[in-house]
Amino acid sequence: GSSPTQPGTYAITISVTGKKGATASATYSLEVSAESGIKIISTALPAAVDGLDYIALVEASGGVLPYTWAIADDGGTGLTIDDEGFLTGVAPAAGSYGITLLVTDASSKTAQQSFIFSVTGGDTPQPLSIATTSLPAAAEGEPYTAILQATGGQGDYMWTLIDDGGTGLDLRDDGILSGTGPAEGDYAVTVSVTDNTRTVTSALSLAVNPDPSPLTITTTSLPGATEDVRYAAVLEATGGTENYTWRLVSGGASGLTLTPAGVLSGTPTAPGTFGITFEVNDGENIVEGSATVTVSAAAAAPTLTITTQTLPAPTGANYAAVLAATGGVQPYVWSMVNDDGSGLTLSTSGALTGVTPPSGIYTLLVSVTDNGGQIAQKTLSLTVP
Repeated sequence: GSSPTQPGTYAITISVTGKKGATASATYSLEVSAESGIKIISTALPAAVDGLDYIALVEASGGVLPYTWAIADDGGTGLTIDDEGFLTGVAPAAGSYGITLLVTDASSKTAQQSFIFSVTGGDTPQPLSIATTSLPAAAEGEPYTAILQATGGQGDYMWTLIDDGGTGLDLRDDGILSGTGPAEGDYAVTVSVTDNTRTVTSALSLAVNPDPSPLTITTTSLPGATEDVRYAAVLEATGGTENYTWRLVSGGASGLTLTPAGVLSGTPTAPGTFGITFEVNDGENIVEGSATVTVSAAAAAPTLTITTQTLPAPTGANYAAVLAATGGVQPYVWSMVNDDGSGLTLSTSGALTGVTPPSGIYTLLVSVTDNGGQIAQKTLSLTVP
């Protein structure tokens, strides 16, 4: 058999002959429709952020399933595409790139389309490091707690105890080291912290003192805090039985609370300098102390600015350009305020597309809104020869 090569209506006659020579036949009508060609129906790619993971789905229609996707030209982006049409990779340096994609159907028919791939600049995080360089002293046979601190990196921190140095202490994944002070002496406790990308390790010295001295609060100042940023500090005391229970007597910044373990934590809701009075009870004596905590105002986001200065002249029947902005809080949402009769459309990702308008000079008013509510507008001129 064979497949029809042209659309149309065909008459097919089928005959059958019996064992005794008798025959019968019938005529049928076969209608062959024209083949629907394969085409890429995605019109734009979402913008990416420099150095971050990227994924987008490109779609096609027509032809014969299944489809096979390929990148004809990645434009130097290093992106890859699978047979489902998922375009993935790590976004390259900020800028605009041209990417050409190719799709092939099961009958080997192909379609090809080029896209503008826009990458905006991202903040480069500081390297992950352990900020705690030594541990507060412990007392032999007494309860012990310390909070480890890390800086930089990306994402949440996960702490791990590599070697307790013979102390018998435990380390929670949120960085709280606790247990009972071992025998008097000097110890080295090795810990590690992991973020979304790497792990760093550090050996911390721990001095364990002998018999307790008189109960004394050693915390006289507190580290600064920032409005609307999570804060934690540990109040410290020495001496006594070291079975300490802390209590907030008065004062303190709005949003901060003091736990019985002496952890002052929370999210400050207003800037200012606040006095705080607290007490510690070791079961035998109560001692009162005070300190101040300074809460800095939250940093304002940089001013949102549209950085596109001019629009490129059209080069064909269809027009495409990508607008860019800096500052504010990403992601951005773009919109067209006035297209001046050009008929061009502006996607929320900043892609300006459409059929090239007639010759003339068009003044487009565009707007971009960031995630913090800032709005920037700009008038851009488009000259069509």
